[in-house]
Amino acid sequence: MQSQYLNNDLPLCRDLGFDFTFALLKGMANYYCPYKLHSIERKSDAIDVIRSWAERTQTGDLSELRPEDLIYIQSLDIRADNDECLRRKCPFFERCPYFRAQEKAFNSDVIIINHYYFLAHAKILLTSDGDSFMLLPPVSNILFDEAHTLKEIARKFFAYSFTEKHLMNTAAFLSKRLSRPDTAEDLRRNAHRLFEAL
Repeated sequence: MQSQYLNNDLPLCRDLGFDFTFALLKGMANYYCPYKLHSIERKSDAIDVIRSWAERTQTGDLSELRPEDLIYIQSLDIRADNDECLRRKCPFFERCPYFRAQEKAFNSDVIIINHYYFLAHAKILLTSDGDSFMLLPPVSNILFDEAHTLKEIARKFFAYSFTEKHLMNTAAFLSKRLSRPDTAEDLRRNAHRLFEAL
């Protein structure tokens, strides 16, 4: 539905004489991270294809890639990630597809997002001290497509689950990004013990 609004419905409204701007904004993981892509040192044809695409893309939206390239993206770990993002401290911040898309959206009259993006924004509003990074600008009207599904999606979104995988991902982050292999290994070992005991 997002592509229908973006490519059909909203342009039609403009053609009918309504003067407004609009933009599509997806969650961060839908975009590639230039910092992560730059950090990949190994060479391969697949990496060259993705680097070439990254130089040409106007959006950085990973859905532009072919399905076989998307499978390779998983192993490369180049998706933008909220937990690992350096934000303005990143040397590639000005080129970051997610933050460019967000800036465009913040300056648009209409922003096309999905339920999950709106709920992530709502969660920040509900839990922040007012100093947090906002996902959306202040809005006066919201139109939900498929609104009958919002209640169930919100219930799942605001529920909390804690899994061994969460701890393993944290351990991998500590080991890779913060150069703390000792702490990471302790966390891995204790996570495994914890979940075995449950």
